[in-house]
Amino acid sequence: MTLRYSLFMRLFVHIFLLALMISMPASANVFNAQMATLDNGMDVVVIPNKSAPVVHHMVWYKVGSAQEDEGTSGSAHFLEHLLFRGTDKIADGEFSKIIRGLGGESNAFTSYDYTGYYETVAKEHLKRVMEMEADRMRGLTLSDEAVLRERDVVLEERRQRTDNNPTARFFEQMRARLFPNHPYGIPVIGWMDELSGLEKDNALKFYNHYYHPDNAVLVVSGDVTFDDVVKLAQDTYGKIPASQTDLRFTFPTLFNFDDVQSYSYSDPQVSEPLLLIGTRVPSYKQNPKMSLALQVIEEAVSGGPTTPLYNTLVREQKKAISASLSYSASAADTASLWISAVPAESETLDALTVAVQHFLADLLKKGLSEEEIANAKTRLKREAIFARDSLTTAPMVIGRALSVGETLQSVETWPEQIDAVTQDDVKDALLFAFGEAARQRTVVGLMQVEK
Repeated sequence: MTLRYSLFMRLFVHIFLLALMISMPASANVFNAQMATLDNGMDVVVIPNKSAPVVHHMVWYKVGSAQEDEGTSGSAHFLEHLLFRGTDKIADGEFSKIIRGLGGESNAFTSYDYTGYYETVAKEHLKRVMEMEADRMRGLTLSDEAVLRERDVVLEERRQRTDNNPTARFFEQMRARLFPNHPYGIPVIGWMDELSGLEKDNALKFYNHYYHPDNAVLVVSGDVTFDDVVKLAQDTYGKIPASQTDLRFTFPTLFNFDDVQSYSYSDPQVSEPLLLIGTRVPSYKQNPKMSLALQVIEEAVSGGPTTPLYNTLVREQKKAISASLSYSASAADTASLWISAVPAESETLDALTVAVQHFLADLLKKGLSEEEIANAKTRLKREAIFARDSLTTAPMVIGRALSVGETLQSVETWPEQIDAVTQDDVKDALLFAFGEAARQRTVVGLMQVEK
């Protein structure tokens, strides 16, 4: 019921999305998942995994903080908390206790484009879990006391995770500048002044509009069969009527900057300075071909201590003590690419910025060799060997993809898509991300100790 997924999801999303690349024939599927759609529009995905008599059950709602009304930031995450309060059938606060009583665990997470709820239990308890999740899909009941109490919990969560953490505040401001007048620039947990004003009506409005079976995806992995899961889903979720509202959402247009935007942040709580560069790039949904190339670039440039970014800035030039590049491909709208680096003790942030700029200019000029690209693909596939056996990775990857508008086929055919990335694709992606035109989509931030 925390933001642990939503806060670091953009930093580790490549671990899950790229973990799909497995050495297998091009025609083979990654997870061998099967999918059906109930009469009320709810998608059901089943991933067999016979490694243990356990199931991992996830319900993904295709709505997150991006769909919040203006001035009500934090509503999606606030509602996520409130769904654990109770229904007519389950008393306030009893949901998690019941799951623990079954020997299982449950939690939830909120991001910009989706909200997810999950339980891991012994397979004989799957029906009970489905009944409970179906119950709170439309049966939420809230008392004023419970709402205010939970709001205090969320406010404290914001204080601890963001307001008392200078790095989190810095990153929050960087996203706000990279995505101006866009929901991706508003923190998932919400701005403090807006969050503190949220009330029961805000949560119920959001709930009643978006929490419907035709706006949800059920993903179950474990020791189950497709037919059994679909039948259970039809007997529980299938009884809930489809929504009668328009669930479509249109993102506002992101306009280019006149030039690179700069942001300086200083705070006495800062323990070490940080350079952070963010640039807007296509998501997989927007441009699959470029997104795949960007993922190869991420792995080739920053996939380990021997890759060029770390090797150049840390090992050879000794300008930094850490350096990384991360790209989050999964988004319903525009994605982002981030470069972060911590300067060495003897270096200034300005000097490190110049060094990073020189590295990117050299990368853009020389590109990546065929060998570097091939090695990156091999490493990605090697990582994915573990993904196929994981009870929780497959539901995470598939649920996220379907929630942002991708398809099951795009997940299952990921290895051959990565194999199809060419050196020319990589050149095009490098030019888009780091070429002259990228200056109009880039923010450079410096965080330092306040003197």
